[in-house]
Amino acid sequence: MVLKDDVVFIVDKQDHFLLFEKPLFEVSVVKLADLKESLRVVDEFVREKLYVCGFISYEAGYSILNLPAKAVDDRLPILWFGAFLKPKLVEVTTSGGNYSISNIGPSLDLKEYLEKVDILKRYVKDGYTYQVNFTFKLFFDFDGDPLAFFLDLRRKQRVKYARFVKYYDVYILSVSPELFFSVKGDKIVTKPMKGTIRRGRFLEEDLLLMRTLKMSEKDRAENLMITDLLRNDIGSISKFGSVGVRKMFEVERYETVFQMTSTVEGNLREGVKFSDVVINLFPGGSITGAPKRKTVEIISEVETLPRGIYTGTIGYISPNGFSEFNVAIRTPIICGSRGEMGVGSGITWYSEPEDEYKECLLKSDFLVSKPHPEFELVETILLRNHRLCLLKYHLSRLKKSAEYFSFRYNRKVIIEKLRRVAELGGKFKLRLLLSREGRVRVEVKKFETVKKRGFVRLSEDRVDSKNKFLYHKTTNREVYDYYTRKAREERLVDYVFLNEDGYVTEGSINNIIIFSGGKFITPDRRSGLLRGTMLEYLSRKYGIVEEFITLRDLLGSERVFMCNSVSGIKEVKVII
Repeated sequence: MVLKDDVVFIVDKQDHFLLFEKPLFEVSVVKLADLKESLRVVDEFVREKLYVCGFISYEAGYSILNLPAKAVDDRLPILWFGAFLKPKLVEVTTSGGNYSISNIGPSLDLKEYLEKVDILKRYVKDGYTYQVNFTFKLFFDFDGDPLAFFLDLRRKQRVKYARFVKYYDVYILSVSPELFFSVKGDKIVTKPMKGTIRRGRFLEEDLLLMRTLKMSEKDRAENLMITDLLRNDIGSISKFGSVGVRKMFEVERYETVFQMTSTVEGNLREGVKFSDVVINLFPGGSITGAPKRKTVEIISEVETLPRGIYTGTIGYISPNGFSEFNVAIRTPIICGSRGEMGVGSGITWYSEPEDEYKECLLKSDFLVSKPHPEFELVETILLRNHRLCLLKYHLSRLKKSAEYFSFRYNRKVIIEKLRRVAELGGKFKLRLLLSREGRVRVEVKKFETVKKRGFVRLSEDRVDSKNKFLYHKTTNREVYDYYTRKAREERLVDYVFLNEDGYVTEGSINNIIIFSGGKFITPDRRSGLLRGTMLEYLSRKYGIVEEFITLRDLLGSERVFMCNSVSGIKEVKVII
């Protein structure tokens, strides 16, 4: 996709893009005093049944709330909207472009951040505000193709409200998971987002963290305050008695974090226009705090840099009246060789400032991490005399990984595929692969007899226990595949891996069990390993315990075993 025009607007519909180019009409605001009149121009675009796309920067809120003007980001208009005849439908592909990011640094260090949070907490204590969404910026050097950067960001964060805007030499890359508002018919919906916690590395850890967020009194209190604020905002333009909270404290899963949202909806009064919605809802309560007007004043005092499009809104309106606007969070801005991205969190009296700072930086993880390659989930199953060995364990593990990675899982389809292959006589190794979309395929190989005794060596590479792919069986296993081939060439049973802290994890295709002190022990899962189906079976049958195992423990044990679901159990000796 080549972007030739000065202004290009892309709406991400997940399976395709809506590409808007060459607007018929435009309205642009650089002075806050012109804002409300310009919103009425947008109403005219809508009345003419045109496609309308645009953005509103956070500082527009000063005009809407009748507050003194604040410095604005002069690289972009405070408001820009274009009217278009029809978008192009573009297939989502990689752009093929390259880019690099370097020299990332926050606009506030921890010391400065703590000083400002102390000021905010005094305002909370004195009763001026209940919650302040306090933000700062990350700055970085950028080189390359902004569209390629956007496409990578959306691969790392599959969200519903992503937008890409080229406005002359400024690029807006919004990978937002938060809905500011949508309107369909007379129904208006908003989904304030308050509450964040990191993802786990495997499903059980994931569910524990999800529950921790869902039951967090602090996060629930913040979410409730903002939900009440938005319920009042929507109530000002909705029919009496129609406003309600459809979902409360719902936890949504994204690639790197969980977010808590609530859903508020109402039925708009007759005659309510787009400008009325913006004037009554903007700026969004989730990125200001409560009460809104006073909190925006406090933000103006404490935040020294203009937010610009960050925490503003970006969206579009269709000729049929449907509209959808995001809250512009997780929104890098690229201008020439410089980039920036805003981050923030809600400050209340109960906030732990250092934790809030860490939460802000957590939200920026997706900015710097490389997208992982596309992959499939894998199960390697032994077929013996028409029998699929350990099948219930394989299906259980596959289902958990599918849930963790948001893959489509249809047990009936998988079983049917396997049953067809199970008609084969003899002994085979089956490789079951499941795609994100739920496509299933089975590869069949002749079973190769494996010696029940042999030697293992230590891998030269260490694994990182924070790497989520260690806990799931996928096609993303380049290092393990290398050591599997290496072991075969050297006539070894396997290679043994240690993690970053020196704890034993697993082999490239086997789990490890040691016998020491009268008991069978396997490495603790949190060391960074996949619990194999054979290990799961043996653990239940023989009571194998999980413990953190050092290299010294491994070398000093009475016996060492390795196992997997195809070749079974082997006793091994470790070669140093």
